[in-house]
Amino acid sequence: MKLEDLTQENLMEIVRVYEEICGYGRDFRKAMYQEPASVLENLRLEKQGDYRIGSKWDGNSKLFLNVDHNNHVEVSFNSNFDPRERKGKKYDEAEKAGQEFVSRVNNYLRKK
Repeated sequence: MKLEDLTQENLMEIVRVYEEICGYGRDFRKAMYQEPASVLENLRLEKQGDYRIGSKWDGNSKLFLNVDHNNHVEVSFNSNFDPRERKGKKYDEAEKAGQEFVSRVNNYLRKK
């Protein structure tokens, strides 16, 4: 999806998928949104945004929104575990879920 086509409704779908797969580590609206419109405005100005909204595995997990050189919106996920804790079942589960989230949302954005 091109940046100029991204809507507040699209952002809310991204958030819904994030919550479904990764959960929240903190209050999402306080952590990411002032309002969805401000996220769109920031993305249009800065071409990127990272939001420490947490996950069910770690309160420091991040959702990234980026705009590539062709002006397409992409998402990524960083479980953001402490480097000393990047092993074990919890970390592996977070990384796998993050990959699923990125895949589902990027597929959604491509279809729009």
